[in-house]
Amino acid sequence: MNNRAQIGIGTLIVFIAMVMVAAITAGVLLKTTGTLQSKARSTGEEATKEVSTNIKIVDLTGYAYANETWNNGGPNITKLIILVTLAPGSSEIRYDDIILNYYSGDVYISGITHNATITNDLSLAENSTTNSAGIANGIADFYVVPVFEQNKNNVLEKGEYVELHFWIEADGKAYPLEGNREFTVTILPVGGTMTEITRVSPSGIRSIFVRNWV
Repeated sequence: MNNRAQIGIGTLIVFIAMVMVAAITAGVLLKTTGTLQSKARSTGEEATKEVSTNIKIVDLTGYAYANETWNNGGPNITKLIILVTLAPGSSEIRYDDIILNYYSGDVYISGITHNATITNDLSLAENSTTNSAGIANGIADFYVVPVFEQNKNNVLEKGEYVELHFWIEADGKAYPLEGNREFTVTILPVGGTMTEITRVSPSGIRSIFVRNWV
């Protein structure tokens, strides 16, 4: 019986102001929550793609032209042939988005990119010790030889196998790999996970193709 209520235009204005403040606050919270949710989803998708996008090295072959001798008196490996496929769960990868790095001793060649050549013509390797075009242009690059492909395009897709042919050269100079030398090759898909392989070249290089490094 002793409780009293306030009435009047002033009270009404205060009440309306409180409702508006509450509505504006709720709108800001909803907008902020939506933005954070969108960013979290985008970040999660990018992180998942980066972790899952990966290339698996299946085989590594060295090419040495048997009729050519270098300073050590025997044929040296002048090209690496890397047989690759997508790792399980990986999304497709464009050849132009693949970067190779190579180092052995004091030789370090980085930023080796696809030269836009996709061919089944293995004559690019016959009777040759270097990539003459690459030597002339001072370019460190690789070309692709499909082994098994589902679609003829510039993309490595699930279930496909391709060879990456890399002449060991850069800045207009060849760096032949001698026998019994440790070397490392890394494959980095743009926006993906790097794959690294370290091997030792055979002590006696006598054939054109030196296999079984993987």
